Order: sequence, then structure tokens, then C-alpha cells
Amino acid sequence: MSLEDLQLFLEGEEGICGTSVEDCERLICKYERSEDAINNKQLLIDGFTQLLLSEECDISSVVHKQICQDMTQPLSHYFIATSHNTYLVEDQLKGPSSLEGYAKALLQSCRCIKVDCWDGVSGPVVYHGNTLTSKLAIEDVFQTINEYAFIASEYPLIIHLENHCSLSNQKYIASLIKQTFDAKLYTPDNDDENAFNCLEDLKGKIIIQYENKY
Repeated sequence: MSLEDLQLFLEGEEGICGTSVEDCERLICKYERSEDAINNKQLLIDGFTQLLLSEECDISSVVHKQICQDMTQPLSHYFIATSHNTYLVEDQLKGPSSLEGYAKALLQSCRCIKVDCWDGVSGPVVYHGNTLTSKLAIEDVFQTINEYAFIASEYPLIIHLENHCSLSNQKYIASLIKQTFDAKLYTPDNDDENAFNCLEDLKGKIIIQYENKY
């Protein structure tokens, strides 16, 4: 896509009137990944895709992205986006388990995700127990959650951890949680009875909701 093509696209398709050649050059330098294309003042498919996904072409008003609600109420006063069997990306009985399920849910601002832990051959695994779904190493699951947890939202993330593991694997999982999430992990203070009374105070924290079925 040449400078002229980009200018026509922005004015004709995006409705950005008064787009100058200089504006187009700036966008190419910002979103194009190929140095040769930048030097030739061209926008290739990857750069064009990055432009379309950027705020430059976002149809949402900036005003609508700002939180206007009172975020100082107790955690239980809010509705949140949740995910069931987050690791499944197809059906519930024989489809693949995928780290993509966690990444996608978190990038869509989901604030409660599901992790089903079972004993595996060489350690704990995540899958839909007693089905034909594939298995994920729990280390990979926690790393993915840690990486994507607060990209789309800074508000607390609840991990619904359903345990079917032996005691030795439970101890390993507990250690792994502390090691992976570190300062992000919410650890309750026994002296603080009002820990969940202000959502704002829980920003950037990961809360473990534990369910033992072993």
C-alpha cells in the first residue's frame, strides 16, 4: 500500500478527513515492520493489520474506555466476566486443551478463569477430568496466566482452582503458585476482616479460589 493508497483509505473508508501525506508517513513508520517498506514509504499486510488493530482506527470513543462507576465498593458488589473450563477451545469431551484459551479470555478482560488440576504422569496437569480432552502442563498454564493477567484489565483476577491431585502434587502446586505469581498473589492478612471491602485496593492482585475434590 503506497502513501496515496493509505491516504485514500483513511479518508474514504475510515472517514478521517484532512489526512496529509505526512500523517501517512508517520503511520507507516509507526506500524510497518519492514525497514525496506518504510524506506519505500509502503505499508505491507502485517503493518496494515497492526494499524487496523490500533487506536488510530478504533471506532470506540475514548470517553467510553474510561471507567465511570464507583470502584471502591466490596468485591461482591460487582458483576464480572467469568470463564468455565477456560482451557477448552472446542468441545467439552474430546477437544484440545490450549493455552490460547487462557490468553484469549484474559485479553477479553475476563476476571475469573478455571484451572482443573489432576495428577499426571510427570506432575500435575490441567484438563477436563475423565474425558478425552488433551492435557496441559500446569507450569505452562500458570506462566500464561501470569503473562496475560493484567494486559486488558488492572482489576483483580480470580483463579478458580479445582484440585483433584494427590497431597504431594498439591504441595507442588502451592509452591508453584507462590513462585510464579510472586507479588501479584493476594495473601490475606488474618487481622484484616475487611480485605475485600474495596475493589480498588485489589488492583493487580491474583486471588485463588480453591476447591478441593481430591
